[in-house]
Amino acid sequence: MSKKNIEIVHYPSLIPYIIVGVVYVIGTFIFPMYKFYSYIILMILSISVYVFLRKMNVFKDQIVEIEKPIQYEYSELEEICQLGYEQVEILKNLVKVIDNLELINNLNDIIHTSEAILILVEDNQSLFKKVRKYFHYYLAEVIRILQQYDDFENDSLNSENTKVSKEKIEVMIAKANKSFLDFYNDLYAGKAMDVNVDLKVFDSMLKKLD
Repeated sequence: MSKKNIEIVHYPSLIPYIIVGVVYVIGTFIFPMYKFYSYIILMILSISVYVFLRKMNVFKDQIVEIEKPIQYEYSELEEICQLGYEQVEILKNLVKVIDNLELINNLNDIIHTSEAILILVEDNQSLFKKVRKYFHYYLAEVIRILQQYDDFENDSLNSENTKVSKEKIEVMIAKANKSFLDFYNDLYAGKAMDVNVDLKVFDSMLKKLD
């Protein structure tokens, strides 16, 4: 999945042209075509019919949305965005295999926030330096611990250690969800914060899993 620039293109309906053509053909049977004035009359008549049909707007134009690939100003930004879209797809796949409803809700929020950040940085590419660590580290860490969580869910013994680890991950994902949303809101407001400071708690908690 990749965000695209959408260009709206209007294609005039072909029906007015067809009607004008029919009028012209019928006119060739009515007017003496060996007379020069007949061509003038038919031309004026055809143009009048076309203008009338267009003004009446009876036959609507076809409106088509054409997707234009984003033009990235920086190669690093393109790499970051590609990574981000790949990570979002991984998270969507993880949603399908995780059973905990609260965790799924937090994960869906993180997906939506990440997609919004991608759209935002593509629209304002000067922000790319502020989102590098979000995708290169924080979202990557979320994926890593969620994959661990999936492994824990597949533990048939469901040991006490597994339960504790799962609870820790659930708490961390909830905190990450809030922190990521705060980060997006600050980006959107044009006051992007220092991720190292605002996600300090989340960072330290992730390290405890190692």
